[in-house]
Amino acid sequence: MKFSELEQRLFDLLPKDGSRVTSRDLIEKYYGAERPFNARAIVIDRLKTIAAKAEHANAPWRVCKGPRVGPHPMEFWLEQA
Repeated sequence: MKFSELEQRLFDLLPKDGSRVTSRDLIEKYYGAERPFNARAIVIDRLKTIAAKAEHANAPWRVCKGPRVGPHPMEFWLEQA
């Protein structure tokens, strides 16, 4: 399965032990202090793309996400398929 550079970096930031990480934590780890205005939308969209690629390729894992709760950060985690 081939990821873009951004997708690979985000995938590497997801905990492999199944623990949850928030979108805010991923944004801080990826962009640091110089994040763009739309960083949350970019990260969430790329994670959706990673999840779709994994499903299409029948990967042994999948990217899961918690429910959206207004302005609060979403949670993401890896789960064995």
